Amino acid sequence: MVGYLIAGQAILSAFNSYQQGQISKEAFRHDAAMQALAEKQIGINLAFDNAKRKEQYAETLAMQNVLSAAMGRSGGSLEALSSTGAENLRKDMEIAKSNADISRISAMMGGEIARASGETAARMGLLGGGLELLKGGVQAAPYL
Repeated sequence: MVGYLIAGQAILSAFNSYQQGQISKEAFRHDAAMQALAEKQIGINLAFDNAKRKEQYAETLAMQNVLSAAMGRSGGSLEALSSTGAENLRKDMEIAKSNADISRISAMMGGEIARASGETAARMGLLGGGLELLKGGVQAAPYL
């Protein structure tokens, strides 16, 4: 009778270990999904930020045109200001894209790490379950 109780306890411990591994795997899978969403959100934020940059550039250019017209200026200096502003906008957008790419890669790698960690947790749960069964078998053997 004692042997059966020990064997039953070993089976329950093994199942518990396996379940803990599966729960950890699901938690890491969820984390990986959240990282993927963060990766997509970075691209969306970049598009909105670039639209805002373009709008600010257009407003600044329009204000420069109004001020220049009010002061009676036109031609070369106004075109030079416009060209410089456009170049600054382009550089600003390139820097923002590079930063977004780095953030995306970081989020992607975080997701891959979470997926790998989940698989490892599941394997450890399985291994722990097997060890519990083995330990229970050794303990129950003398009573059976």
